[in-house]
Amino acid sequence: MVGHPSVRGTGAAPLITPAVLMNASPHPTRPPYPHERFRTGPEPRRLARPQIAAHRLCAPLTTVFFGETAMATGSKIQTKPRWTTAALGTALGTALTLGGLLSVALAINPATPLEIDGNANDDAGGGTDWAAELPLNGPGETFIIDQVPPLGTETFFQGGGSKDDNNPTKWGNNTGTATNPNKNNITNAYAKAINVQFPASDQPGHPAVPHDHLIIYFGADRFDNEGDAALGFWFTQNEIKINGNGFTGDHTDKDILVQVDYVNGGARAEIQVFKWQGDGTGTHGSPKVLKELAFGGADGVTVCNAASPSAPANTACATTNEFEIDEFWAFVPNDPSPPNKMPARSFFEGGIDITTLIGPVCFSSFLAETRSSHSETAQLKDFALGNFDLCNVKVTKACDTTSPVYIPGTDLFKTEHVVTISNDGFGSVFDVQFQDNSITSTTQCDIIKIGNTVQNPTIPIGDNDDWKNVVNELAGGTSIPVRLMCLSPANSFANQVTVRASSTDNGTPIVADTDDTDTEDADNVAACHLDIQPLVDLTKDCKGLSINPTTFKPQVCATIKVTNPIASGQYLDVSSIKNYPGTGGVVGTGVNVTAAFQTANGGSLALPNNGLPVSFDICYEPTAADSGAGNPDGTLDPSKVKFSDTVEVVAIGRAADAEVKDSDDAFCKLCPECPACPTP
Repeated sequence: MVGHPSVRGTGAAPLITPAVLMNASPHPTRPPYPHERFRTGPEPRRLARPQIAAHRLCAPLTTVFFGETAMATGSKIQTKPRWTTAALGTALGTALTLGGLLSVALAINPATPLEIDGNANDDAGGGTDWAAELPLNGPGETFIIDQVPPLGTETFFQGGGSKDDNNPTKWGNNTGTATNPNKNNITNAYAKAINVQFPASDQPGHPAVPHDHLIIYFGADRFDNEGDAALGFWFTQNEIKINGNGFTGDHTDKDILVQVDYVNGGARAEIQVFKWQGDGTGTHGSPKVLKELAFGGADGVTVCNAASPSAPANTACATTNEFEIDEFWAFVPNDPSPPNKMPARSFFEGGIDITTLIGPVCFSSFLAETRSSHSETAQLKDFALGNFDLCNVKVTKACDTTSPVYIPGTDLFKTEHVVTISNDGFGSVFDVQFQDNSITSTTQCDIIKIGNTVQNPTIPIGDNDDWKNVVNELAGGTSIPVRLMCLSPANSFANQVTVRASSTDNGTPIVADTDDTDTEDADNVAACHLDIQPLVDLTKDCKGLSINPTTFKPQVCATIKVTNPIASGQYLDVSSIKNYPGTGGVVGTGVNVTAAFQTANGGSLALPNNGLPVSFDICYEPTAADSGAGNPDGTLDPSKVKFSDTVEVVAIGRAADAEVKDSDDAFCKLCPECPACPTP
């Protein structure tokens, strides 16, 4: 169950600043978080960090960072003051000469941005710590609440396939009774990524200029501290999700597993780092899909890896609380006495240099786990699963509702669309590209603006599978708009785009969490519809009566004119033109005369809005004259005999995709009136 911690304690430390780093001044009190539950009474006692003997230090003098080291402040990065070898060597020499003991945080890394010291207190004079980083809900960080009932829903591993050397799709889970034994119950888990600046050429193949390493810090606490502890921490590139009583999301090469074990009742600590090796050429597991990258063991609570061909010493470190420590978030142990405290060996934390071990990578999920034993093939017991997006590119697309223009000469609609590409992950992504998936033989789009830069000339997008460069680097938490101009016969044109990026400059585009597709939603498409009402004009005039040369019967002939006015602003597609004999208007089925119009219009039913009429004649044999042609004495008056009819045109406006109609009626007299006609 993923959530945000309820932070406790008015004595939690402020976000770290250079002043705090440089001066061991009294620890100030940070402002409260809005959602915190406060303890009443005096500030809780801060326990001194445990001291360890010099021969148990994890970090030799040769591993101290040179230059500047990035320091996390909330979700931002600031620069930590320089550490010099001379100053550090003097300090260590003095400490050893005087028989002094160094703290765990100094042993792991003297310039670590986040203290790995067996507590969550943001102690003065060191790096930041978990208490100062809460609530851990930003990019590249997570806090997962996994309390046992009744404080929360307990979901745990269940099933024979729930092992570290299996894909998550083979794992099983269940919800209900808490995991047994109690020592395997995870109560909370947390992780945070920090970019740390390393010196130039710190390792073979690394840049010859100061550069960042991705350091991931992780931690968890458990319900009961009795007995050994076997914990694991997965960082996966594909997103892992619960799916019923199973999981979705397979492992990918370069997924990282950190195993932290405390054996012999916690007297000895071990840390082991694996990467997933999907081809089965790893070193551990059955099959061998886990490749060991680093291993270390030490007596006591703190452990770092030893140097190996695949990793320098101190690339991964972990520790636990040797003594009772202050509690800074909702935590209820099996033995809650004294209150607001974490019992010894209930809290675990560590850090790992991802850049040194595997290079650039984009993780999506973080999973903390417990196992039945210390083997990498042991049955998994409990877990806490959450999102951990390091690289996360999103794209949204919207039509500019002020942009639609109909171009009658081409019968196309011109629209503009704003594509917003956002990096809502932790670090920068590179080589950001997008493709327009809606390009067809009749629809084309050009890039007219990237960010604030107008593209002159515009950049044709090309085919729907062509990738177009947008920006070389997009920092975490930033976005860039791209404006497109499209020509399409559709009104409205619903466009779709896909974006992708790389985790390194000139690197291979990565799929997991760095690609996204968006289609304009129905409301936006409707709002971008060009509302132009079509117009049509029809007139009908009697041409006269004549004799049908085939049947030798009288026939009525009329001239019909159909016009698409300029004000219509669009082409019309004529659906039908029908003639309805008689005085009843448009009733019945009528006689279809559309073919006569089409012939007169050059064989086309399309009518441009040029204001020029298309004229054609029709003739038909009437079946009866209009009524009202008789005299008072009942005799027929030929001068009053006439034949009426009505013609209607139905057309569709291309811009509006709307139907439009017009009609006109006329009559032809049997005996036309003329001044020269003699009086009977």
